[in-house]
Amino acid sequence: MATTLAAASVLLGSWFAPPMQAQTAPNRIISFSAPGSQNTYPYAINNWFIITGYFVGADSRIHGFIRGGLGDMTTFDPPGSINTWSFDINDGGTTAGFYQTADGMLHGFVRDPQGKITSVDPPGSTNTHIIRINWLGILVGYYEDANKVTHGFFRDPFGTITSFDPPGSVGTQAYGINWFAGISGSYATSDGDIHGFLRMPNGTYTSFDVPGSEETVPYVVSPTGAMTGYWEDEKDTYHGYIRDFQGKITLFDVPGAIRTSAYGLNSAGTATGYYWDANSNLHGWVRSSEGTLTPFDPAGSVYTYPDAINDSGAIVGIWTPALGVNYGFLRLP
Repeated sequence: MATTLAAASVLLGSWFAPPMQAQTAPNRIISFSAPGSQNTYPYAINNWFIITGYFVGADSRIHGFIRGGLGDMTTFDPPGSINTWSFDINDGGTTAGFYQTADGMLHGFVRDPQGKITSVDPPGSTNTHIIRINWLGILVGYYEDANKVTHGFFRDPFGTITSFDPPGSVGTQAYGINWFAGISGSYATSDGDIHGFLRMPNGTYTSFDVPGSEETVPYVVSPTGAMTGYWEDEKDTYHGYIRDFQGKITLFDVPGAIRTSAYGLNSAGTATGYYWDANSNLHGWVRSSEGTLTPFDPAGSVYTYPDAINDSGAIVGIWTPALGVNYGFLRLP
């Protein structure tokens, strides 16, 4: 299985504004690269259209970046980092991810809008992955213990770290957190199956599986408690799904796809992800809350990998032309 608050009134105003529907016009897709980048990998976009991710620099090392709403770029690394992966940014401009030190260990980090970076490691961890941060500044991710067993964890805004595992788990990975601190992820059981879970703020769990799946992975949880991700059938084929808070699961595949995966879901229920065609090329898609699926690609792309969507419907991800260099893209609504 492949985290500073702005004024609450301003944030709530942007969150509850009517979401715009994503469009498919090619001139609405902006390509970009981090300064000095050999390859650029954006992974998150907030509601102010600020993007974060990582890039491979001229030194062949991995560095974090932030792209402002006007296209300005800031690059960064935590002290002692030899490689930095920035994975998420909240509406207050705080970024989170993880980095590698010279001993090969991975450590979590959180970076405030002024550039102050704080390292984060759960007690007893050997490798820490921070995947998401919500508007309150709560970080979520997973870590390995001394026995290489993975556990989920979250860190509250005051620095308190809580580790967790769903009942029966022999390995837990937490991927998503919503405004209200509901956490999504997956866990393995001793029979080798992988199940999805939703952890509520009070510590209770809902475990679920897509019917007929051998692996159910929810990457994202929305403010309503809806989740999206992928599920794997007995033929090792991936399909998309959305599970609402009441437990109703809707399955979908892009027509003609041999594999469909979802990675982003906004508060309006609009999802995004990628699919493989018969030639093993990757393409992006966006799915409306009503179920309409629209494929898309930046011009010249043979590999399109959307990673996130904000509440206005803007999508960020990676695209690759035939020459094989990875660029970031922003698909505007």
